Amino acid sequence: MQRVVLLTGKQWLGVPLLAAPPILALCGVLGPGRAGIVGRVALVYGLMLASLRVLGKRDLSQMTAFDAVLLFLIPQIFRNYLIGADDSLLTALVGATTLLVLVFVTSLLGFRSITFGRLVRAAPTVLVEDGVLVERALNREHITPEEIDAAARLAGVDRLASVHLATLEADGKISIIRR
Repeated sequence: MQRVVLLTGKQWLGVPLLAAPPILALCGVLGPGRAGIVGRVALVYGLMLASLRVLGKRDLSQMTAFDAVLLFLIPQIFRNYLIGADDSLLTALVGATTLLVLVFVTSLLGFRSITFGRLVRAAPTVLVEDGVLVERALNREHITPEEIDAAARLAGVDRLASVHLATLEADGKISIIRR
């Protein structure tokens, strides 16, 4: 089955408006040096996307306050690189709209292409099948049997043998299906 991208009315209007500043910057209409901003934002976006995928879905879902602060500080680290010496509103607008367009395009490509979707989105991982722990999956996802037991209790299952399927979902939560 081929996936079809359907855009809402707001998206038909909003995406071209969001894409206009980066496109105009790439064409040189918004002044010298702003085309480089588009490329630098795209580079940092790719780096951050790859970095977050390497961390894994479980690590991101269990973010501590320190991790969240670090994540918010990363853009500040790249600030000077992203906008260079120009700190005007137009430069910030080009950078922000470039980032928003990249997020939208990544989402569309991830939906449209199964291969690309696997690169940018985490897939669910089966942790328990018919009451038996899948050790390889637990080790790969850094999940302890105690965490499975806790998720089972939250789902109202009293013992592992009563679990038909336990899955680590893409958002980092463990879902439990009873036998």
